[in-house]
Amino acid sequence: DSIRLHGVLTPIQVRQVGEQFEVIAGERRWRASQLLGLTTIPALIRETSTDQAAAQALIDNLVRKDLSALEEARAFHALIQRHGYQQYQLADKVGCHKSRISRALSLLKLPPAVLDTLFAPGSDMTSRHAEALLPLLDQLPKMERVARQAVKERWSSERVRHEVARRPRFNQGAQCIRVTLRGEDGSKGVVAAIRWSPNQQDKVESVREGIQQILSVLDRFGNATKAEPE
Repeated sequence: DSIRLHGVLTPIQVRQVGEQFEVIAGERRWRASQLLGLTTIPALIRETSTDQAAAQALIDNLVRKDLSALEEARAFHALIQRHGYQQYQLADKVGCHKSRISRALSLLKLPPAVLDTLFAPGSDMTSRHAEALLPLLDQLPKMERVARQAVKERWSSERVRHEVARRPRFNQGAQCIRVTLRGEDGSKGVVAAIRWSPNQQDKVESVREGIQQILSVLDRFGNATKAEPE
């Protein structure tokens, strides 16, 4: 509507390629002008390399396009990997605070399967939901379960944080397997446990999460420890 009423007020940016010109910033304005039948619009001619043009086009889309949190994170990552920007340089080019870049990139620490669940078509999950799952990086089964449930029941990000921090409650008669880790010198180390109750609805998930935690501890301590069931 703005272009129809006032024309293109901000010049697009182009570069010369042979006898033609390639749009490097402002493609949406150019396409809208074509649809409206405009024959001329203001443009600035830039002397730039192919790599620089690609970077500028991606930045332009990043600023103007309505991207999901995951698309934005991947775009930031692509710019850093392909063009060597530091986070503060990218923040300056995009026109945002460096913390936005850092927070967006942190989402890519989540496993691809979890990201696909959170940002599947039709999902209303946001970057805050994804950030809330980061403390579960060493508890992947629980992370996957919480992500699925959050999408299905349309949880708020606060509800996700609460679920991430929640410790399961066990009924009387709950069964337990305890594992003690001992160093090579015989010293007693970390004690991990798997608990489940016959009446607990998510007992399979609880057992799976407990096993995952024990394996994670073993990975961290390496060969200097041995597991002893109690």
